[in-house]
Amino acid sequence: MYIYFFIFFYDRKFGIITFKCGDDMRLELNLDSIALLLYCGDLIETTMTLSNEEWLMVEKTLKSETRKTPSRLLNISEDTLLNIYQFDKSITQKILYRLSLLNELLYALSHLENMGLYVTTKYEDNYPDIILTKLKKNAPFYLYYVGDISLIKLPMISLLGLQNIGKKQYAFIKSFILKANKENYVLITNDTKGSDIYALKTMMRMQGRTVCFLNSHLYDKKKIYSKYIKTHQLLLISAVNPYSEFNVTNALDCNNYLSCLSDIQLISSVQANSGSIWFTAMQILHYKWTKLLVLNDYYYSGNIKLLEMGAIPISHNDMKSKLSMNEIIEKNNNVKEEEKIQVEQLSIFELMNK
Repeated sequence: MYIYFFIFFYDRKFGIITFKCGDDMRLELNLDSIALLLYCGDLIETTMTLSNEEWLMVEKTLKSETRKTPSRLLNISEDTLLNIYQFDKSITQKILYRLSLLNELLYALSHLENMGLYVTTKYEDNYPDIILTKLKKNAPFYLYYVGDISLIKLPMISLLGLQNIGKKQYAFIKSFILKANKENYVLITNDTKGSDIYALKTMMRMQGRTVCFLNSHLYDKKKIYSKYIKTHQLLLISAVNPYSEFNVTNALDCNNYLSCLSDIQLISSVQANSGSIWFTAMQILHYKWTKLLVLNDYYYSGNIKLLEMGAIPISHNDMKSKLSMNEIIEKNNNVKEEEKIQVEQLSIFELMNK
């Protein structure tokens, strides 16, 4: 039987709580982050959680009424919530209930650090602001991670592709990774079997750097990739609880996040009107999150359609050439606006926009 002692240090000057477990102190969060995780986070198992929409409303009210930040909610009364800020009864009840769980949250955060897992929020300097800029209210409020989080603010290039591919596709992906690594891009992808996991492992073998954005099982993947995490080659990151199981919604969101973080997004293979990669491509074309490259391979119906819609074509010869990625993009991005097919499906996303 093991007994762990968790110590919390509060720096009043900077408003930061530091968690200590054993001899190392690594997890530092400001009080706004603590409040966010307390009221919206998934580390405490309860249904009494503020939704993203509710939190944004609370955040706006605090700022407009008294110029207070979310940390104000760590020491607040029912009377203040109802009569000063005039929150409705439902939100007030949630805030008061979650406030009673503060000690449980602090324990959960310490346990998280003891497991080698960390968390950042949109109120921290190491959070990737580009996601907030591009996704606005749909950006994840917090991110769990393992590894060197500074990688997430470096120039990144991403790859998505189908699970079942042939030798020609594997050769193209290898050439793509070789060029990306030579140009010091950080690869950002997930570890879905097929194209994505092959790209990730290829970059690791080339001693390049990778950000792997996961939609589930962060804790389990930490063990699998520990070798590369220790050498600072790999950052694992996720917007869902580290112990969560796979679900489709999280997978779709995950693809959106990695696309927003990418300076360049490559889709090597996709089937039209089918699957998460197609959905992600439609979002990119609509919201213009990044430069979308698509392999000029007419074996895949989705590749053909995306190129017709205005994605930038890229070929096997481009990958083998001495041209840089930006030179390839400049050379191939010559499709006239009036020649592009309109993306009829995009009206769906307007309806789905939260």
